[in-house]
Amino acid sequence: MSSITRPALAFLGLLAFTLWLPIAAAVYLPGWHAASCDWHKRCTGYGEERARQRIDELRGFMQHRAELPAQAWTAKERAHLAEVRTLLERATLLALLGALIFFHAQARQRAAVARAAMLAVAACVIVLPFFGTFWREIFHPLLFDNLMWKNYPADTSWWVMPRLYFQYTTGMVIGVATLLCALLRYQALREARRAG
Repeated sequence: MSSITRPALAFLGLLAFTLWLPIAAAVYLPGWHAASCDWHKRCTGYGEERARQRIDELRGFMQHRAELPAQAWTAKERAHLAEVRTLLERATLLALLGALIFFHAQARQRAAVARAAMLAVAACVIVLPFFGTFWREIFHPLLFDNLMWKNYPADTSWWVMPRLYFQYTTGMVIGVATLLCALLRYQALREARRAG
């Protein structure tokens, strides 16, 4: 492998790993999504208890513990969320491979790669002021070749996962991934100094 290819792969691997960790926490753990009902008022309009039930159903679906009930989720939503689940599972494999590639690099290379990744992830904060446009015009068309991701008031997703939820989640992912890159850079620099 060339001297350029290794750092590039380590950089991409670190990006995949540090972005996946907070995304996985938001999707698979109960706290983040449930807390989102406090940030936006749609849960109140939907009914907070009912919203939390739908959130539990969604988490169970993402964890392959249960299917989404047809009486609560439209066919379009179920199809789209199945696509999302598949993407997340592929991202999991990519993140694990990325971590292996990154941690296989030497400490000095890891420090340089972590610095570059930290700056790249932090720069993503630029999408937050224009999140609606980014979400509609760039993110979804890039990942999906259909319009099943669009939500309407008849959809459960419209109530429990409004764009504000995804905007805050994106901000959290950027912040956590940036911090993880900084911590991994610090650890790699300490290791490099000890090695002399």
